[in-house]
Amino acid sequence: MKSLQARFNKMEKKNPFYSTYINFAEAITDQNFTRKSIVAWFPKLVKENDFSQTDKKHLLDHLERLTKVTEDGQK
Repeated sequence: MKSLQARFNKMEKKNPFYSTYINFAEAITDQNFTRKSIVAWFPKLVKENDFSQTDKKHLLDHLERLTKVTEDGQK
């Protein structure tokens, strides 16, 4: 599994006009990152003005669901 930061950097390069939150979400989708990894990298990679602090827990919950791959490989 590639590092989350490397995947994020690739998304940033590919989609320079997307918000850092969207690129972060794209980087973790279907990659089975742990919640611990997501929580650790989120404040380092996602700009604070790209999300509301009051929504942070809900966003992290959503990101955790995005990273999981379903058994049949479909969302």
